[in-house]
Amino acid sequence: TFLIAWESGNLSDETVITTAESRYMFLEQQITDLLIQQHELELFLQDLEQRQQQQGHGAASAAFDTMLARVCANPLPHPPANSLLSWLMEHTDCVLNSSAGHAILKELRGQHVHIWQENGAYNILVVSQETAVGTALQALAQLESRCEAHTHHTSELVYNDEGFQLVVQGENAFIFARLFLALEQNI
Repeated sequence: TFLIAWESGNLSDETVITTAESRYMFLEQQITDLLIQQHELELFLQDLEQRQQQQGHGAASAAFDTMLARVCANPLPHPPANSLLSWLMEHTDCVLNSSAGHAILKELRGQHVHIWQENGAYNILVVSQETAVGTALQALAQLESRCEAHTHHTSELVYNDEGFQLVVQGENAFIFARLFLALEQNI
């Protein structure tokens, strides 16, 4: 096994660390994908509750309220955006952890987002019509395009009727999804 090979000197410490970090990043990506699904389910249920209240559907209300409380009452905690940036800096020399990156992310805190995966890319829809938000997202895409830490990373910013959609793909694109989940929580 892996541990026996390491103990017998057939694997270097560097190989063990690289393998463990790779596994950790894979797990973080899987956790991010689950957090995205939970986030979207919470938003759907909140929209459903709002429509139910507007239409006065009382018969199914108690059962629905119980389900809503179970799904939304204790969401999984998202690490604060600052912790994510610190973690990112430990693993890469990402430009997001610069003063320019911090200024951009400060502008995006508290913005409502929808996140989904499509064709191997993470789509991050920032629901806003504010010019400052669009400018910050454009600056983020430009800053990231020059980031040497994300060599296989691409991002594209599209404006539509719902807001600004940032499409990111690449080896560690899930980090953007995780970061925007934390930023939405304003943490």
